[in-house]
Amino acid sequence: EERQRRREKPIEAPAEDAPPAELVKYGIALQRAQRYAEARAALLRALRASLRGDGASCRDAELAYEHLSYVQVALHRLGQSAEAEAVLHEAVAEADAAGVPADNDGRRAGERGLRANAFPPPPLRL
Repeated sequence: EERQRRREKPIEAPAEDAPPAELVKYGIALQRAQRYAEARAALLRALRASLRGDGASCRDAELAYEHLSYVQVALHRLGQSAEAEAVLHEAVAEADAAGVPADNDGRRAGERGLRANAFPPPPLRL
């Protein structure tokens, strides 16, 4: 019963000018509530803000990349593989728009996780 009440508790969106850490927390809350489309948008917004602020190696960017990859896995489970792949392309576009070089270590690490989860896993062979 307590778990159900926590799930129903509304998740309040941060202000438009909220710092990246608040945006990341919001995206993670949405992801944990299994609101994946909203989580995807919120985490991309958090990624955008952190890349334009402290860069791809900051903790907020790392968390945004990490939780975007979790969203990708959930999207595959829901049969939404095209959306999971789109997350990778959107994150790459955000990094490009922020002027983060493709060879930046933080960007490479974040995108590596997104590439790994961009495509559905192969079917199991028994």
